[in-house]
Formats: sequence, structure tokens, C-alpha cells
Amino acid sequence: MKKSIKYVVAIAIVIAIMATGGASAALPGSGWNTNVQVQNVGTGPATVQITSYGVSGGPKTSVSKTITDIGGSATFLASTELNLTSGDQGAGIISSDQPLFGILFVTNYAAGTANTASAIVRGIGSEKTATTLNFPLAKKNWGGAKKTTTFYVQNAGSNSTTITATMSVLGGTCTPTPKTYSIPASQQVNFTPQDLGCTAASYGGVTVVSSGEKLAGVVLEHDDSAASPAGGSRVVQGTTGFTPADYDTKLLAPIIKKGWGANKNVTGLQVQNVGPADIPIGGLVISYTIVGGPMGVGTVVNETNTAVVAKGAAFNSLHPSLVNGTLASAEVAVKNPTGRIVGIVNENRPLGTTVFRNTTYSMLAAKDAATKVSLPLVKEYYGGQGGRCTGIQVFAVGGSAIMKLTYTSSAGTYAVQTNSAVASKTFLRISDNFTSDITITGGTAANFKGKNFAVTAESLTSGVKLVAVGNESFCPGATRDEDDANYEGFPLP
Repeated sequence: MKKSIKYVVAIAIVIAIMATGGASAALPGSGWNTNVQVQNVGTGPATVQITSYGVSGGPKTSVSKTITDIGGSATFLASTELNLTSGDQGAGIISSDQPLFGILFVTNYAAGTANTASAIVRGIGSEKTATTLNFPLAKKNWGGAKKTTTFYVQNAGSNSTTITATMSVLGGTCTPTPKTYSIPASQQVNFTPQDLGCTAASYGGVTVVSSGEKLAGVVLEHDDSAASPAGGSRVVQGTTGFTPADYDTKLLAPIIKKGWGANKNVTGLQVQNVGPADIPIGGLVISYTIVGGPMGVGTVVNETNTAVVAKGAAFNSLHPSLVNGTLASAEVAVKNPTGRIVGIVNENRPLGTTVFRNTTYSMLAAKDAATKVSLPLVKEYYGGQGGRCTGIQVFAVGGSAIMKLTYTSSAGTYAVQTNSAVASKTFLRISDNFTSDITITGGTAANFKGKNFAVTAESLTSGVKLVAVGNESFCPGATRDEDDANYEGFPLP
């Protein structure tokens, strides 16, 4: 029996979207592609098949590969391997005779020097589909960066369904109007807040409800137009929509930054109240664990909400309790045991920089922490012009853990293990940053350079589970100017 991951972003040479009207909404610029990376997390070789569905209906293309290595991965490139032509758009289904995880890499980087946007979004397993989708953050030409969000909603069922998309406004000028779309089985529609009545600058959240069939959803945040500060084709951010399977009383954010690193990167938390009642003042607690910077590694700092978070509304924090130069992980908990929350983390550089890089990841439900976590795509000086590098931030839930990361590539398998239990640990450029607090087996630090890995992170401490986020960016000395990209690790059973 094949196990499927439904995914939403178009596998396309170009995400060809009408400029105005209809159910379509345009990403600025051109040359957008969606590549797919899948990891075999089964017990034997995996035969993986991708079937794409164009907007005109019916299966459009189908292609398959075999992943021989357990823990290994394979890449499907839209431009050369998915049998698609320029202008194709739609949705698709990934299936396999072994369990697998997949990610979507959305980029226009190959389309010319003016294009540098990149985003990574997790594929959506059937267990994460539902008749309700929550998107905590929706924008229309919002803020100094003039950002807009495009929503992609796929019918994950076997029959046609009708969806209703509704925006709740938190700021700006907008009187939203719910909009209804009809979606055949396996296909998708896309829309922006403008389609929901928000034509002026505004922000809030979006809820999508299906009349019957389950849904999967993805949101991309991007420049509103070429007139935006980044120029329309330099940045894109992406993450999945939330379903009731994602709701929890505690959320985990492995990467929090405040003026961190040479580029002074900053993050913001956006937490949506999806519970049955308002969250009172002090009813939401953010606990930061310091990973790096002047506040001291291991220090724990707490914040609470100073205003009521209404049912369906959102809470935002730019980490006022942290000082500049801080890297941290965070837990966000609602005190009321009947409360439920979902959330995202947005990362960018301070407004005014001439090099634009943005990224987003979903906060992880504490119930999804696991002894083992899968990351299908990790790079170390991989690719041209000096390559791309992926930092893995692993966060121990409920204590500290000895962490073991197994890196699998076509060239071999290597393991990296912490020598002591840690609460949170960054694994970045092992070939550069080998230190005495970790041990490598199966090779040396030099063996990591120039490779593309699938990684499994494991807790070796009984009773302590893990979550992880992969953060892909340029490598030191790289000449390629490409956007950052984050994605969340997958819990393994």
C-alpha cells in the first residue's frame, strides 16, 4: 500500500498566475519553480511517485524515482524531471511504498540575477489534512516592506468540495468579504487578501472551511509588487496552514533571533488563539532559553501577554525581554488547559538593508516532539558559487538531551553526537565548526563539505524528546545572493 503526502504549491516551470481576478493571484516577477525533496524513512528501498494535477483538471504528469538508502533522499526538479512546461501550475500528490517525508523548494533563483527568492515548505501528510485551515498571518501590501500573502488550498479528498475563505483584520483599512471557491478532487485554488475584500494595506489572519472534503494549505509571503522595497522578486517566505491536528497548549520555536549575527537578523512570533475562549492578560507565557549571546547560554527568560488575545485573534512579540545579539529557543504556553494555539516565526533583516533575505517557519506543537526527527534536506557548501549551508537548530523538550545527528548522502553516512546533554544546540557547517563538545563517527569533519544530506536527529536521553528546524542560507565566501529558507523537522514514530 502506498503512503501519500499531499502537497499544494504548484510543481511548475513557472507559477503562471493571472494578474487580477478569479481564483488566481500573482507572485511578482517571473521564473518561479517548485522543486521537491523527499526522504525515505522506511525499512527498505522506496519507490516514490509524484503525480501533478493542472488547474484544468485530471492528472497532468507522473514521474518516479527509487531511493535505495534508508534515510536517504531524492530530488525532483521542475525544470528537468517533472515533465512540465513553462506556465504549468497546479497541485500534486507524492506517494511511496515506504514511509517518506517531503519538502517543497519554491524559488526563482535560476531565472536571472534580479531573482533571488527562496522558500522551503513541508509536504503535508494525510494525517494533517482537515476541513478547517488556519493561517495566523495574512498581509496585503503591509508594513514598510509592503508584503502580501498568497494562499494555496488543495482539495485532499476524492470528491469535489466547496471552500469558504474568511479574513479577520487586525490592522489597516479593510472590510473583508468571505469568498467561496469550488475545487475538484486533488486540485487547488489560490487567492490573496485582495480577493477577500482587502484592497488597501491591511493585515490579520485567514480561516478556510470546506463543505465536506479535507484540505491541505500553504501560504507564501512575498513582495506586493515590483514597487516594494526588495524589488518584487528577491524574497519569498512559506509555511503550511494549520489544522486541528496542530492545535496545542504549548508551541515550540527552536530559532529566535534578536539582532543576531553579522546581519543582525530579527524574528517575530505570531501566535493565533484557536481555542474556545479569549486568552486573558498573563494567560500566555513565552519562555526563552538562551543559546548564544550576552545573556548567557542556558539562561531562561519569561514574557507574558499584556493585552487580552481574543478568540480567533493573534498575539505578536518581537522579544522585548531579550537584548540585541541574542540567539534563543522558545516555548509558548497557554495557561488555561482548554486553550489552544498555533503560531509562526518570521525572520528578516532590519528594514533599510540593501540585501533582502526573509524566511518563515511554523511553530511546532509540543505533542509533536519525538525521540527522532527527520530533516530531508541539509546542505554544507553544496551548489555553485560557494554553495548553500543549512544550520539545524535542535531543541530538547522537557529537559536536556544527548543529541545524535545522522547525516546520509550518496557519498556515505556520518554521525555527530554531543558529548553531554544540552537544552538546545546549533549544528552548522561541521567542516568549519568542529569543536570538542561533539564527536564524529564514520568520517571526519572534512567529509561533510560539498554535500547534500538527509539528516535524522535523535535524543539519546530517556524521556526527553526533540524538535528541530533547518535554516538554509548562503555559506561564508559564497558569491550567490539568494534568500534564506527555513523548514520544520518531521517527527518520526
